[in-house]
Amino acid sequence: MMVVIRNIRYSLKGIRENMTFSVNIPSTSMVKETDYCGMVSGSETDKVQDCNFKIFYGNLATAPLIEGCPVNIECEVYKIIPLGEQTLVIGKIVETYISEECFTNDIPDIRKIDPICTCTFTESSEGYYTIGDFLGTWGIGEGLKKK
Repeated sequence: MMVVIRNIRYSLKGIRENMTFSVNIPSTSMVKETDYCGMVSGSETDKVQDCNFKIFYGNLATAPLIEGCPVNIECEVYKIIPLGEQTLVIGKIVETYISEECFTNDIPDIRKIDPICTCTFTESSEGYYTIGDFLGTWGIGEGLKKK
């Protein structure tokens, strides 16, 4: 798992101190909270309290997980690479938690997870999106192969 974090972010300090991090994937129902968390610093406000998050810990005691997120991933830091004003953090996934209601036939279902997607390509399309419609199964391009 790789994440790029701006050097001014408070979370980077915690990652460096603990050598662990979590990736919490919010659903579209959490778009306001997600946006808020990107606007304010945890060094200046308690985001957990402001957003009414419930935090839990899994195998790693230093990587907080957000209960309301349908997917939570715990990681141990493998490598930290400075990239100017940002830092690339590469982690080894230790455990993944997916809410029970996000499965179909014992397989994680992207539509039930309903993750927030972002777009920053142009000012007119910049913002938050949902996952679109199903387009086809693996092998849909088989007919394009040259014989």
